[in-house]
Amino acid sequence: MLPHLPSCVYSHVPLQHIPYGFNVWLLPVSLSLYGPDAIYSMSNGIILYSFSCQTLMCGFITELLSSKMRESHTSVTCAAATIIYPLGLVLSGLSLQYASGTAAEVGFFLSQSLVCGTGLALAWYPAQIGIVMWFKEINRPSVGAGLFGFFLGFWPMTFSWWGSVLVVHYDIPISFYITAAVIFLISLPSIFLFRTPAELPLPLEGLGQPLLVEVEGLGQSEGNDASDMEEQQFAESNETAASPLLTRSQFNRHPQSYIQFFVWIFTVIPGFAIKFTISPLMSSVFGASVKLQSTASYIFLFFYATSRLFTGLVVGRVKLRTVVMTSTIVSFLCFFFVGSVVLKGLTSVGWMWGFIATNVAIASSLGMEKVLISLVSLENWGVNNMPRMAARGVFALTVAAFIGPLFVWLGLSYPGNIYLDSTLNSMQQKAELEQSVGIALLILGVFGCTGFLGHWLFVKPHKPSKTRTHSEFHE
Repeated sequence: MLPHLPSCVYSHVPLQHIPYGFNVWLLPVSLSLYGPDAIYSMSNGIILYSFSCQTLMCGFITELLSSKMRESHTSVTCAAATIIYPLGLVLSGLSLQYASGTAAEVGFFLSQSLVCGTGLALAWYPAQIGIVMWFKEINRPSVGAGLFGFFLGFWPMTFSWWGSVLVVHYDIPISFYITAAVIFLISLPSIFLFRTPAELPLPLEGLGQPLLVEVEGLGQSEGNDASDMEEQQFAESNETAASPLLTRSQFNRHPQSYIQFFVWIFTVIPGFAIKFTISPLMSSVFGASVKLQSTASYIFLFFYATSRLFTGLVVGRVKLRTVVMTSTIVSFLCFFFVGSVVLKGLTSVGWMWGFIATNVAIASSLGMEKVLISLVSLENWGVNNMPRMAARGVFALTVAAFIGPLFVWLGLSYPGNIYLDSTLNSMQQKAELEQSVGIALLILGVFGCTGFLGHWLFVKPHKPSKTRTHSEFHE
């Protein structure tokens, strides 16, 4: 197994520099595009929308083409991701360097959402499922999810530092080119190293048995009704299956597939809102310098990464449901606190560090929740149906990653006269900003509370139904 762990890291986590760490680019790119006297507005949020749509496109592709990605050899998907994602960054840099106005906006949006989003999906899904399945072979899938999550947060954490250095010392387009080159080089080994258990079965030393336990549904087609029935009959005949393999249509008819999808959206919306807009919040509300912004981002992503590893190690020793409820309740309580603080105008230096400290809890909660998605899917749906629910969970994450930052940006834009450069704002403007941002943070707390109640009251394990007749499969 050991040769495959670094390859899982190489497979796609370097690509998470940007979708998880782009907030250090958010204000510099916006100021370069709209000028030093630009104000916060929904029309000037194209840079935020572009980066957010990157993850949203990843979610769409993962949900719609998960079976195709499972059928493809990981060397192919890794090679495609290694080429496509850096290409998107290069195209973004070219849009900013050689175009202006609407043309630059359109070029940047398309390169980030379509090109980078496609590369992200090709890297994200196979590696996420692959590493959990490797550790499932030794009955520790939570450790696999935790390690995977740790490195998923580690790369953006490093980008909080060296990304801000690039912005300070180089032109914005050049910073995109350098980042593309770094990601390309680091991702190359995945093409040759990363394989799933189904692609490379190995003997488990000392036990004399195969490491691979065939996972039904991985690499199987989701085509017509006949193939669906064949999959179902194969799963039902396998006595070791935790639960029968559901066809796509059967899975989509199950209410829990939608309940869990929407509960996860409400659960992670608040965390993503802070994660992707921490720099503009620190700048506009607390007047923080670029160095302080990058420090706050670094601290957030450090605890985001370590909490994911911690969760992977804890689950199995502590009940999964206990971890889920703890992480969700911490999140919305933190947002009620920070929303009240900003609403009351408590934005001095001391309160700014209190805001950063509260973000530690928010980051830890978000990191835990992202690891828990695959583990809850495994527990509630069984090993056979886990990939489908995990894919839908990834889609829920990307929807939340798009919606959450919009609420913060709306709070920043609502007064209509707040400059991106916080040094230009008057005391009156700052007071208006604190009111609108405070309300936005409280609304995000309500979303988080809804997610907590959803996990508590509505999320239930999938219960296999009785064997269906031949006619039921052809409904």
